[in-house]
Amino acid sequence: MWAIVGRWVADQDGGFGVVTTEACEEFVVRDAVIESDAPLRAGDRVWLEFASGAESTSVTKLVKAR
Repeated sequence: MWAIVGRWVADQDGGFGVVTTEACEEFVVRDAVIESDAPLRAGDRVWLEFASGAESTSVTKLVKAR
């Protein structure tokens, strides 16, 4: 699912923050794998991958759109 980074705090592990999907759902992201050439910033478009399981809302990976 696609989302836009709202607030993001970069750190040595990639960072943490809030993303908002096209359906206006907000997810807090912590400890996710980040695939990006540069650190994420507010306004970046990312693809979200979730932990397995139908009820899961845990984002496990962010892939920045190029």
